[in-house]
Amino acid sequence: MKRYSEISVRSGELKGAPLPGRGYEQQDLAIIGNIGVSSGLLSALFDGAHLRSPEVEILYRRPALLLPLCIIHVYWISRAWVLTNRHLMHDDPIVFALKDHVTHKLILIGAIIAYFAT
Repeated sequence: MKRYSEISVRSGELKGAPLPGRGYEQQDLAIIGNIGVSSGLLSALFDGAHLRSPEVEILYRRPALLLPLCIIHVYWISRAWVLTNRHLMHDDPIVFALKDHVTHKLILIGAIIAYFAT
């Protein structure tokens, strides 16, 4: 997401040249975006698979209640990529997440879900 944002914001000045200090070019934008979205959504799938593990069943009395966390994860990843595509992601997704009010609400909802699953 960070590289996609850097390339898309600076695409006008790159004009086929690699991003300074990186090996990425403007023509790599689509594939980087595809890899990023796919990786983010696959991580949500792996989260869901992990909820079925014996370790989770030991830690939580009602692990099935944790499944909405996967939906929250998919929503956040999708929203972040849409904002990145609109040039609203300012280089660093972590800084974005720390400042974003929607992210704060999703974390609160996730904490409430985890509390009721214990």
